Amino acid sequence: MASIRGISVDQYVESEMDRGMYFAGFILMDGKNIGRFENEGEGGCTEFDFESKEDAGEFHNRVSQYFSDHPATLDDHEGFMLEVLDLMEAEREFIKKTYQLKGPFILIQANTYGRSSTLDDITEISTSYHVLQNEEELVPLQIQLRAVEYFIFRNAEDFIK
Repeated sequence: MASIRGISVDQYVESEMDRGMYFAGFILMDGKNIGRFENEGEGGCTEFDFESKEDAGEFHNRVSQYFSDHPATLDDHEGFMLEVLDLMEAEREFIKKTYQLKGPFILIQANTYGRSSTLDDITEISTSYHVLQNEEELVPLQIQLRAVEYFIFRNAEDFIK
């Protein structure tokens, strides 16, 4: 299961609504349910509801330490959950390709934006996935795509940060 600093998401749902994208899920820390997050799609912030003050404090500590080690423009709880959800999406793509392909492969996630991008830097937000059979194909692909940021996944352990 995709996780960052022992934090993952369970029972995630998203739905397109008249007022925007609704999404919600449960927050797991070290496999234990510690709370829930929800965004009702009205352009507002994501709401967080933790089981206890201790869980909220430990969640905050892990998020702060993560962004201390990996600076990003959106360096709050919402930005952290978006990174976890992005990692989950890449993991789903990796699992899908594992069933489709009959041998080892490398999954490349190429983004037109970076973790330190600002809205002024971004003209289009997109993520694309590419399958490579060997490392030698990586540099030509990067030159061809000209993406701002790449993530490389070789095995299931790459989805635990």
